[in-house]
Amino acid sequence: MARMNPEKYCADRCISTGYCDVYEDMLEMSAEDVIQFCEECVLSDNEEPCNIPEKMLEGDYPEFALRP
Repeated sequence: MARMNPEKYCADRCISTGYCDVYEDMLEMSAEDVIQFCEECVLSDNEEPCNIPEKMLEGDYPEFALRP
């Protein structure tokens, strides 16, 4: 779910339950950083730039990488 539907993962798992381990491991981030990423980037309607984890841009997980 974390790779295929980041919005659902962030809302249903990470923000609701505090279970953010998948992103913590994949993106090498702390729990606090993952929650901030979910709130500011994935779930936000704000068009302001947000702090996208470098791992998402490196292509380590091609099916998960952000696409233009």
